[in-house]
Amino acid sequence: MRTQLWIPVCCLSVGLLVACTAKERDKNVANGGSAGQGAEGGTAGVGAEGGTAGATGGTGAQGGSAGMGGTGAQGGDAGAGGSAGATGGAGGTGGQMQSCSAGPVVELRDPNDTLTTEEPDVVITRCDDLAMVARTSDLGLEIYQVRMGSSGSPIENRYVWPTAVSPRIVAATCDVNKYTLMTVEATDLTELSFPRSGQDLATPLNPTPTKHALPPECRSAVGDPHATFVNGEFHVAFQCDVNNMRNVYVGFPIQQVYSGAQTSENSIDSYAYSGGIHLLLNEAGQGWAGATPAQLGQLQQLNFEDPITRPTGLAMTASSSAGFMMVGITTHPPPTLTPARLFTGQVAPNNVDGLFVGGSLPATIKQRMEITNPQQLGPTSALAVGPNTAVFSLINQSNALLMNVMDKTGEFLVWGFSVYQPADATLRRSYAETNPLGIGNVVVWAEFDANNIYTIRARSLLCL
Repeated sequence: MRTQLWIPVCCLSVGLLVACTAKERDKNVANGGSAGQGAEGGTAGVGAEGGTAGATGGTGAQGGSAGMGGTGAQGGDAGAGGSAGATGGAGGTGGQMQSCSAGPVVELRDPNDTLTTEEPDVVITRCDDLAMVARTSDLGLEIYQVRMGSSGSPIENRYVWPTAVSPRIVAATCDVNKYTLMTVEATDLTELSFPRSGQDLATPLNPTPTKHALPPECRSAVGDPHATFVNGEFHVAFQCDVNNMRNVYVGFPIQQVYSGAQTSENSIDSYAYSGGIHLLLNEAGQGWAGATPAQLGQLQQLNFEDPITRPTGLAMTASSSAGFMMVGITTHPPPTLTPARLFTGQVAPNNVDGLFVGGSLPATIKQRMEITNPQQLGPTSALAVGPNTAVFSLINQSNALLMNVMDKTGEFLVWGFSVYQPADATLRRSYAETNPLGIGNVVVWAEFDANNIYTIRARSLLCL
């Protein structure tokens, strides 16, 4: 379980494009800080106004035929249409947009689990055509099989692995033989592998641990671990604060690649690995890229547009079949910020230097839309990539949860679909996953009520 700082909108800047929340929490090193990619959806991102159902898009960045107006509130989710409720989204980029339908909202909680004021760790991954969602609780680890695209209750199975103290969970992967969680313990990063029996987990749960020793100076001080699973292996990036310095590591094997001041610039916000290249990004439109500590030792400025006149406000990445899937936003210089522009696309490992100042932006990275309303900026989930689609969810400044779906080139198929808006709670963090066909998706989120009690919920989506 964890606490985490969320910057209020009054602090909005190029490097911190985040939405308001009523709850701000400092990272607590004693509690291990916050979980990273796969465990949290805390990347600062871009929002979208819901608009009225079927609203046509505004002026498109590339003027396609498909309007990208937001989707109206679904079912009983009153007010989930977005911050204005009547304005359309950004203009279309061409191609065929999908329509989505949503299943019921369900709570992911064992009946014996006690709700608390501590935010649970959550990770989500694809397992065949199901989503596997793990969360921490007072029972230990709870693991749920969730159907994507289901119109009925999406929960297919639930498991509990009892532990006296729940480990921090930061990422997960699944193959035909096992479901594996990456966890953080006092002295190790540990892979917990749960054997599978068909599509289910073999019971009673009896995971096999594989431990990776942390550097001695980082034990009990690891913050924001991020992990991705590529070609049968976990690859990780994390930071730890030692003697007033922030040190950045990648693995495996674990190697220190950078050391700097304890600032947001030196905080990892998104991570991916492909073709021997580590790509780490922060919340300030900068990153590290390379295969060796020497190559990764230089923090570089991203370059979706001119970094002076159109600075990059944020970017996120995920490993993909082509290398790296990228999502980035550029802004007008502060304090105006808007219009902001959204760029997406895939980048091959040998072209990753083109993402930074001094390189030439790969032609596969394209501007998809222009955002003119600062209300459309908000925190996103981590980016999830499937064989045919990539997805991320976001929380806009009206406390509405929205879903975005891209095809494998980065073209938007769904923009700003309204998933959920609580009547008497505050959305805290979201997570998303897509199935192999690309038509079934699931969104999971954490919310807290007036008493600071956390609940984890999920909703499946069918997008055609």
